[in-house]
Amino acid sequence: MQVIFKEAPFTRKFGVELEVSPDVHKTKIGTLLEDFELYYATGRVVKVTPGVNGWDVTNSNNYWHVKYDSTCGPIGKPHDSGWEIASFIGASQQDLEDISEAGQYLLDSGVCTNKNCGFHIHIDVSDFSPEKMAILIARWLKIEFSILSACPSHRISNPHCQLLNFKKIIENVSYNPNRLVDFWNNMAPNNLSAHDNQDKRYTVNTIGYRIGQSDHSYSRKTVEFRFPECLLNKNHIANWVKILMCFVEDCFVAESPPTNILRCDLIESLQLMGLKGNEDFYLLDEKLFDAKLWFLQKIKNESTGPAYVKQAEELLAFMLKI
Repeated sequence: MQVIFKEAPFTRKFGVELEVSPDVHKTKIGTLLEDFELYYATGRVVKVTPGVNGWDVTNSNNYWHVKYDSTCGPIGKPHDSGWEIASFIGASQQDLEDISEAGQYLLDSGVCTNKNCGFHIHIDVSDFSPEKMAILIARWLKIEFSILSACPSHRISNPHCQLLNFKKIIENVSYNPNRLVDFWNNMAPNNLSAHDNQDKRYTVNTIGYRIGQSDHSYSRKTVEFRFPECLLNKNHIANWVKILMCFVEDCFVAESPPTNILRCDLIESLQLMGLKGNEDFYLLDEKLFDAKLWFLQKIKNESTGPAYVKQAEELLAFMLKI
């Protein structure tokens, strides 16, 4: 057995989208972000798209972008709407700290979320081959049930982030670890449009990567994780990003694909997420250790599955003894 020291990976660009309630108007949210940047960060520009609706694409941005969102009002689409706050593109631990602290600043300033608000995390996968993307999807199908056990029930049943396992079942996709490109092509989105697109409404959205396969100039070759609930708490924002960055990087460096895509328990899920060794012992840095601890505590508090809760409690007891 080897002891492997793992640090929170920041080798990839990332960005987040925070959906919030309409209680505080988007122009006021823009002002709050400007204040945060002026007094606590680096003075980045804040863009607020005007208009009654004011939806707008955010692309290759080094600024905050506040805009209309039709899906996140307290009552729900099509009855009301809310706002989406797109972060600047991050590339470092400091960027993540700025993004998560900005979320906390908005929360402390009275900006609210509701059960229809999602937290979307984009991670750059422009260096992924189709085989690597197939590994990412295969691993996700195995861990999807356990990782969603850390989310409240209203996210698991949300029509805008359906289980990717449902897509596999509905489209009758089979898996052969020796035919990874075929598996990716069968799981890949077919509809690449920006609006009213069912193919993007899954826990993992790979439309950006799919577009980039044919259009090499496309700048959003990302995988988007859409499943977490939106809380403006800084630990919630930072820990989900760290956990999912670790997962993506571990998929990229994986030497072999999973032998199957059957749902796995929490222990194997942590291994596939890059947070626990299999034959080796992973010594996590402080940031990853805290994120793993937070994740397990979230499962203990949120999950309705007794098997996941029991495993989370056992792992927490072990970790807190170290």
